[in-house]
Amino acid sequence: MQFEQRTLSNGIRVVHSFNSSSKAAHCGFVINAGSRDELLHEHGLAHFIEHSLFKGTKKRKAFHILSRMEIVGGELNAYTTKEDTCIYASFSNEYYARSIEILSDILFNSVFPTKEINKEKEVICDEINYYEDTPSELIFEDFDENFLGSNSFGRSILGTPETLATFTADSIHDFMNRNYFIAEQIVFSSVGNISIDKLVPILEKALKDVKLRTGNLPKRLLEKRNPFFSEVSSKPISQSHYIIGVETHSAKSEKARQLALLTNYLGGSALNSRLNLLLREKMGITYGVEASYTSYTDVGMFNVYISLDKKNLNRAIRTIKKEFARIQANGLTPHVFAQVKKQFIGQFLLAQESKSNTMLTAGKSVLLFNKVDEDEEVVRKINNIKLSDFNETAYELLDYDKYSSLFYEQEK
Repeated sequence: MQFEQRTLSNGIRVVHSFNSSSKAAHCGFVINAGSRDELLHEHGLAHFIEHSLFKGTKKRKAFHILSRMEIVGGELNAYTTKEDTCIYASFSNEYYARSIEILSDILFNSVFPTKEINKEKEVICDEINYYEDTPSELIFEDFDENFLGSNSFGRSILGTPETLATFTADSIHDFMNRNYFIAEQIVFSSVGNISIDKLVPILEKALKDVKLRTGNLPKRLLEKRNPFFSEVSSKPISQSHYIIGVETHSAKSEKARQLALLTNYLGGSALNSRLNLLLREKMGITYGVEASYTSYTDVGMFNVYISLDKKNLNRAIRTIKKEFARIQANGLTPHVFAQVKKQFIGQFLLAQESKSNTMLTAGKSVLLFNKVDEDEEVVRKINNIKLSDFNETAYELLDYDKYSSLFYEQEK
C-alpha cells in the first residue's frame, strides 16, 4: 500500500493512501499524547478525555455526535495508549466530508458539559471494575506498575475512581492545551477512494478556524525501571495467571523488527508458536500462552503470559526456561529462520487487509518517523534481517535470570 503526505496550512501533517478498490474508507486524527503525559494529579485523564470528546461540542449535543455517522452506516471510535490518542471514523467513501467535519468538531470544539462528563465517570468506573474482574487483562497493568513504578508511565491508563472524581472541564482543557494543540503533535491519517488532492481541500475547509502553536515536542522523561520478582497475589479466580517481562529495545531501534520476529516465533498468534506447541499441544497444561513485545519511543517491554492450574506452574516455568536456554545456546537454524520470516511476512500482508488498522498504523508511523514504509519496503527489511543479528538479539533478550515476574494465585 502506497501513502502520500502533505502538510496543511495550520501545520497538521496528512498521510493518505488512495484505495480505489474499496467502497469503505477510514480516517482519523492521531495525537502524540497519552497517559504517559499526565501529571501526578491527572492519573487517568488522557483516557477520560477520549471518552468525553463525544459528549458535546459548541454546536452539537452528545446524541447528535453519536448519530452523525451511525445514521449513514458509519462508525466513530477512539482509543488511548500510554503514548498516543486516536479519534477516527469508518464510513462509505461518499461521506468523507461528513466524517472529517465531525471528527474536527469533536477534537477542536468539544465543551465537556458537566452533566455529561459526570455520567462518563460512572462508565469508566464500570470499565475499571471490568478489568478488576478480568485477571488476564489486569495482570499486564499490575506488571507495568510494579516494573515501571507508580508514575505516569507505569500507572494504569484507566486511572482510579478517586482521580476520576476530581476531573472537570478545566482539567480537560488544561491537558489538551498542553499536549494536543501543537501542530507537530497531530497527524491526520486516511485510507479510501479519494485522491489526496481532493482530500486536502476538505480538510482545509473543516479546519479553517483551527489555530495551533508550533515548537518542540514535549520531552517524555524516561523514569527508572525497578525490576521485581515473584510477587504473589491470591485472587478469587479459577486459574492461576503468570507473567514475566524484561526491558528491551524501543520502537526506534534497529532491533525492533528482530524482536517482533522473535516474539512471533515464541508466542505469537499462530498455533505453531514454540510455546504453544510445547505447553498446550505437547504437555496439555494450558489453554492460553502468549508472548508480546510492546515498543515505546524510548524503551520496549517483552512479556510472556500464561494461564493454567497452579499445580502445573512449575512445569511451565521449567519449560519456558529450557526453551529460552535452547535458543540462547544454539540460535535458530537457517531453515527455521527462513520459515519464521516467511510466516511473519504472510501475517503482515494479511493484516494489511484491515484498512482501519493500516490507517492507524500509518498515522503512528508519521508521528514517530515522519514517514510510512510501503508494504514492499517492510517485506524487504524483514527479508534482509541477518540470522547472526537475530540470534545475537535473541541471546541478549532471553536471559531468564533478568526477568521480573508476577503471579496471580487461584484461591484454594
